Amino acid sequence: MKYEIDGEKVRYLRDEVHGWTQDELGDRAQVDRSLISKIENNRKENVYMHVALSIAHTLGVPVEEIIVGSFAKAEPSLLVMMNHIEGMTPEEKKSVFDYIQFVMSRRGEST
Repeated sequence: MKYEIDGEKVRYLRDEVHGWTQDELGDRAQVDRSLISKIENNRKENVYMHVALSIAHTLGVPVEEIIVGSFAKAEPSLLVMMNHIEGMTPEEKKSVFDYIQFVMSRRGEST
């Protein structure tokens, strides 16, 4: 399932709150800079949850803050997992995101 991301919110958090370039956010979130650009310019609105989670985690906000629309439509098991992730240390979160990216790459899906 893919989710629409609020590009303006991502740009605000990246630029105004953190003072990062798109390259810096991409490197930190392990997401291609061109995807960050597309999201911020509303040229690519829908992304997989693992991408949204990585961007939100890197920006220091809950994923619900950057997803457009009703987040309640997400699968209940996904919401439970997200609640667990919120309580993890940064190292544990990185391990989870690395594993998700590994699984997605094995499936042929890119971030």
